[in-house]
Amino acid sequence: MARSKKRKLPGGPFLSAAVFCDSVVRGEDGAFSAIRMVDTVTLAIPPDATPEMPSAELPLFTQMKALFSFKRGSSAAKHTLSLVLETPSGTRKEVKAVELNFTGPEQGGVTIQGNIDFVISADGLFWIDVLLDEKCMTRMPLKIIIQRAQPLPAPPAPALPKKKLSRKK
Repeated sequence: MARSKKRKLPGGPFLSAAVFCDSVVRGEDGAFSAIRMVDTVTLAIPPDATPEMPSAELPLFTQMKALFSFKRGSSAAKHTLSLVLETPSGTRKEVKAVELNFTGPEQGGVTIQGNIDFVISADGLFWIDVLLDEKCMTRMPLKIIIQRAQPLPAPPAPALPKKKLSRKK
């Protein structure tokens, strides 16, 4: 009976994670943890904000943490990671670009974390395209919901002290 040889597939790098999250923790052993991964965010507008908010003239701003992890595979080279933001209106803009150097074992790779800034003129579904050397590795959705906070009810008027009526005899 002939033994089958392990077939080594060429290629790489390979995307192993791309998430928005509340925070990223790096352990003593170098391993990363993404804490509270999210795909929807609700932003509150104060009740006294102008009705035109948000708009192109009066945008909202928010920042999201993101974690990206790639495995080297058989690619031991430098690659360019680009992040392209697509707004709900379809506008596209590169928001980050960084060079990654893949060295080490095939199962090893590169993990990076960072902040992504969002300028919001309307709520809706935003996308981040994760490109490696201009090849789309994945798309990350982020639904942004805008809620106008309700004004607090007016406090009740203070009660007037009651006077006792007395009858004189």
